Amino acid sequence: KNLRDVMGNKSDLKKKVSAHIFLFDRNSNAVLLHQRDENTVFDPNRWAFFGGGCEAGETPADCGMRELKEETGLKVRKEDLVPLIDYFNDKLETHRHVFFIEKWISKSDIKLAEGKDCEWVLLNKVFDYDLTEKTEWDLKTFMRLREK
Repeated sequence: KNLRDVMGNKSDLKKKVSAHIFLFDRNSNAVLLHQRDENTVFDPNRWAFFGGGCEAGETPADCGMRELKEETGLKVRKEDLVPLIDYFNDKLETHRHVFFIEKWISKSDIKLAEGKDCEWVLLNKVFDYDLTEKTEWDLKTFMRLREK
C-alpha cells in the first residue's frame, strides 16, 4: 500500500495552514475583532480574528498580512506582527497560527470587505461576545501571557 491508500485523500495529503490576526490597543486595553456573516461555512455570526487559509508557498505571517488587507484594507509591516501561538486545530484539520499587532486604528478607516462587522472590544468585556471556540481560547492565552 502507498501512503494515499493508508491515509485517504485528505486534501491530497497537503498540510493545511491558516493564519489569524488581531489588533491590540494597549491604551484602551481593547482588541479589534471581526464578526463573521451568516453566509460563512464555519461559525456564522460569531466573533473571531481576521484571517484564513495560507496559499501555496505563503508563510503564515504573509498569509495573516494578506488576509488582513483583503478583509479590512489595512496594510501592516511584517516586523509589526507579534506571534502569539500556533497549534493544530483538529476541528478543521489545519495548523493555526495567531498573530497580533499593537496598533489602534479608527473603525472609520477600515474598509470591511468580508464579514458582518468589526469592533474594538475591551478585554474585560470580550468574553461577553459570542466568540468562536478557537478565538476564545487564543484570547485567554493572550491575556494569560500579558499577566506575566
